[in-house]
Amino acid sequence: MPLCKGLPLGRGTRTTFGLRKLRVLAAVLLSLGIGAVIVGMVLPAYKSPQAFTASGPNVTFTADRNYWIDYYLIPPIDEGTPITLTLVSSKPGTTWVSLAPFDLQTESISGQPVVNEMLGPNQTGLVYFGRSTKSAVYSLKVSSWNSTYTIRIESRWSRFFDFRYGIVFGAGLIPASFLLFYYDGIVEKRDKMFEEAIRKAKGEKD
Repeated sequence: MPLCKGLPLGRGTRTTFGLRKLRVLAAVLLSLGIGAVIVGMVLPAYKSPQAFTASGPNVTFTADRNYWIDYYLIPPIDEGTPITLTLVSSKPGTTWVSLAPFDLQTESISGQPVVNEMLGPNQTGLVYFGRSTKSAVYSLKVSSWNSTYTIRIESRWSRFFDFRYGIVFGAGLIPASFLLFYYDGIVEKRDKMFEEAIRKAKGEKD
């Protein structure tokens, strides 16, 4: 009845199948990690003509609150790239706009502003043609005094700027996949030693 001794073989088959699943999971995580890093590096670097439009402020002015400041972030623009800014205000002389390079780490202005203008007493609009002063993210600040506005920025930047977080995501998946590969190797060696011990024990019995 030698076939009755096949139970350990079945256990070994299930173990191998489990190891294979672990290796597949590690390979999937590694592929996703590498893909995320590539996406996080390539897509944010691709720049094309873009436009940003905003209206505000979305508040109600009162006697105690007669002004409001809105902040917006524009994705990185290369130095010397043409920028067009169009501003329309509901009242003359009540809106101040500033567009300047911004450092995300220090959260502060990091260079000479492209635009830093207050509408004149009889002015309800502004159209400005200029160029970016440095390669950086740009901070757009609009201050309003008892008035509303609509503003539009046209230039070249990446619409995939937020994909930069893919680098962080991928940087976490890649080490995790290597840990799974390492653990899989340890388990595989342990099971081989266990199966070898079983075979030796059977040989001594025979």
